Amino acid sequence: MNLSLTDGRRTPVLAAAPPLLNTQVEHQPYAPG
Repeated sequence: MNLSLTDGRRTPVLAAAPPLLNTQVEHQPYAPG
């Protein structure tokens, strides 16, 4: 369930944010469990 929300939100962020930011987001999930 949490993965679904993160995946949907990470999709737009990945295209908008640079690879550097993408790496940080992957390491630090901004989705509160």
